[in-house]
Amino acid sequence: MLAGTTEGRKIVKSLVEKGIRVIASTATPYGGELLDSRCEVITRPLNTDDMIQVIKNRGVVELIDATHPFARKVSENAKKAAKLTGISYKRINREEVEVGYDKVIYVDGFQEAAQLAKRFNGTVFLTVGSKNLEAFAMQRKHYDRLVARILPINESVEKARNLGFKPADIIALQGPFSVELNKTLFKEYDAGVVITKDSGYTGGLHTKIEAAKHLNIPVIIINKPKI
Repeated sequence: MLAGTTEGRKIVKSLVEKGIRVIASTATPYGGELLDSRCEVITRPLNTDDMIQVIKNRGVVELIDATHPFARKVSENAKKAAKLTGISYKRINREEVEVGYDKVIYVDGFQEAAQLAKRFNGTVFLTVGSKNLEAFAMQRKHYDRLVARILPINESVEKARNLGFKPADIIALQGPFSVELNKTLFKEYDAGVVITKDSGYTGGLHTKIEAAKHLNIPVIIINKPKI
């Protein structure tokens, strides 16, 4: 089980409660801490060869891919590993969010989003995760202010600091976030545009859009990569 998401954690819990042996993989120790303690956990990134070794050595019969929609490379590696070892591969897809807001703009990548954000006054409010900050940091001089909401773990904060984010421009919080909390944060930081990934209901996309809609703030949504 590639399980670095809410969906993955729920599936792991369901399987172990049925007495099924589960080996769960997450990219970081933090992700491993969130998993059911009754399963075996691997807390490091796995390439195709690593996955093949785990499959062969541990007698894996099915590979379930519940990674984030933007973890395209991991999914590609998983499909390849399953094919080469002859086991079944199952991808868990997130439920799509119906937007219903005329100030939503879809783009196909982080660079495009960073360029588009130049058009807006006020704070560029990022909710794209710490791994995707660089494109925006490179355009910082074109924004009134750049703020990033990221996970409250050392790795994420250090990444933001290394990219030039000041402590006052880092919001280190663990979701999920309600509509009201999003509204409060957007107002507090004077958001002129909110930037998010198309991460589905589980990723809180609907609450971000609803909060932005209440405040009449445009939202840039980065499309999921095709897997």
